[in-house]
Amino acid sequence: MSPKNDFKAFSISNNANVVSQERYEESQSLNTGFPPDNITVHVLNKVLRQSSTIASVVANFIATYSGNDVLDDGDIVKLATQLNRALEQKIATDVKNLDLEFISTKPVVVGNNTASTIDNFDNIPQNSTYFGYPAGLNGPGVYGPGIRFSGGYGTFKGYELMMQATYLPKSELYYRARNGDGSINKWNPWYKVWSTSNAKSDTNGNLKVSSPVVDIHPDGTYELTREAEGVTVERIETGKYRISGCNGFAKDGAWGIHGGTIVPADSNGLNLIWVCESVNSSSGDITIECYHRQNKEAPIFAQNKRVKRINDDGEVIYYNDGELCDIPDGRVINVRVQLPEKLKK
Repeated sequence: MSPKNDFKAFSISNNANVVSQERYEESQSLNTGFPPDNITVHVLNKVLRQSSTIASVVANFIATYSGNDVLDDGDIVKLATQLNRALEQKIATDVKNLDLEFISTKPVVVGNNTASTIDNFDNIPQNSTYFGYPAGLNGPGVYGPGIRFSGGYGTFKGYELMMQATYLPKSELYYRARNGDGSINKWNPWYKVWSTSNAKSDTNGNLKVSSPVVDIHPDGTYELTREAEGVTVERIETGKYRISGCNGFAKDGAWGIHGGTIVPADSNGLNLIWVCESVNSSSGDITIECYHRQNKEAPIFAQNKRVKRINDDGEVIYYNDGELCDIPDGRVINVRVQLPEKLKK
């Protein structure tokens, strides 16, 4: 049974007593209203037809999409509520017909865990958010929230992007993409995004894995990455620096066999100093000694002749090759350290 609509259009037949649109727009009453003693009927019918037609159309829209009777009972609040309901239903219907999809935030937990609803990252629903555990199949191997996007509609749905962030032990981002080509149709591997959370430029401008890294300046002042907080540096004497609060060099080998240390180089890639490193087996402190490196085997123009001082006679005194010296002015050495377990926590 169709909903009832009390709002009807007035004077809509072909032979209705209604003034033409042209005459209506020329009517003085259009601007001033009807005089109290002279109402022109065919103009009044025009006014009633226009207003009642709009009212009828709106009421019919409300009745159609709200499914309720639209009554001429003077209840404005009810009409407004019915109109809002009709608009919501219309929008929902149109969006559905367009075959659009939205990101779902319905809880999805992935991995080998008692809270998990899925054990395989490949089975996460398209266009949805999730929380992932490291033990799940085909995952990035970290804890954290993630999201899976599809490429659009139809055949494009096979092209996808999945991203997952981790918060342990630090903030990092992983992603993978799906190749939807018919002959391939599979996920590519996961990749870690390099950012300020896990990489930094070394003293020579090269991007290196970070965490935790200490940058030491010539005067012994220093800077730490967030993961190296708690480590301190002291300039003991000319060319000698002590790093405390660590447990020697980083042990994962990402910076080489020593862990390690990166020294400043010139534009030809020649190091400007030698370093002698030692680790106190009891405390874990690192001592770094810096020695001038002239690079005598290089052509004269590429050799590192560093001014040590100017004597009272105005003579320039240079560092000897292998002489103890501070880190070159304006440069730093980068040291990647191992944190004690208590600092890691």
